[in-house]
Amino acid sequence: MSINMDLAKEFKKILQEYGHDVLVIRQEGKLHCPNCYDEVTQEASRDCPVCLGIGYSFVAERHRTRAEESDVPRSLVRLIKNASIGDTVIDGIKYYFSPEMKAKEQDLIIEVDWDKYGRPIYNGQGIYNINFIDNNQKLGAGKQIYKIAYTSGQPVRNKLRGIRFSELNGIKQYNILLEE
Repeated sequence: MSINMDLAKEFKKILQEYGHDVLVIRQEGKLHCPNCYDEVTQEASRDCPVCLGIGYSFVAERHRTRAEESDVPRSLVRLIKNASIGDTVIDGIKYYFSPEMKAKEQDLIIEVDWDKYGRPIYNGQGIYNINFIDNNQKLGAGKQIYKIAYTSGQPVRNKLRGIRFSELNGIKQYNILLEE
């Protein structure tokens, strides 16, 4: 007896039942931040209230995820912290997303709560830098089932002044307001 199961559909059901929504801050990559980007050093200011330190204009999107604390594989060298000789456990968070999520390395994930109107409320849990995206979660005929975003267990920033939400013609926009 053969059971034909759409694993991508099953994964989306799992996200709906057991997941939570976060804001994913994606770099547009087209326009450098007019406020802080230095053409000479090709760096942005980490404390920039306009680009959140990523150096480009950004798009904030709501995505459903399932997160878990994890021991990150040693092959993810950029996540390794200074540790005593012999220590191999690195704290990190794995976020499981549907394949449609388009974030990449150096984008951000903000943990938020949502009010009854669907507006994000920053809960102080932190803003996490995506260090690695694993897009190789495929089964069967090569159809991608999900992707994993790995972050360090330590947030890159804890404080936000707030998140402004607006909607125009069905398009939702989130503006992140940093503390001065």
